[in-house]
Amino acid sequence: MAAERYRERGGFFVDARMKHGLEELPFQEVSAPPEVVLFLRQHIGPVGKPLVREGHRVRAGQKVADSDDPLGVPVHSPVSGTVVGLRELPHPMSGRPEPALLIRTEDESTPTPPDEQDPDKLPPEEILTRVREAGVVGMG
Repeated sequence: MAAERYRERGGFFVDARMKHGLEELPFQEVSAPPEVVLFLRQHIGPVGKPLVREGHRVRAGQKVADSDDPLGVPVHSPVSGTVVGLRELPHPMSGRPEPALLIRTEDESTPTPPDEQDPDKLPPEEILTRVREAGVVGMG
């Protein structure tokens, strides 16, 4: 039995030939959509456990899911807003149902304040902890 390939309808594809010269264009600010779907699986590791529930307000950059698994990393909200649900939706990479937070965005995103500590003065263990807490994952 051959594996069935999943293809999401909509979205867009950037042809590599069309990228030439784009590096010279200025960045443009893009406003957030009215609602964001944030999957709790962001990489090959385990699905994150939600730290927020329906009705909770979240800030851009706030940790909204985490995992105790060594391969797990936190998931952060890209926007400020209100959690309006946790649903099983088809994941864009596999098409299989995966848990996702639905966040209704606010007009103005209030980011989580950054940590002001100088990384050059931190011990290596603390830097590794901060990289994990930031949700940084590898490419394979």
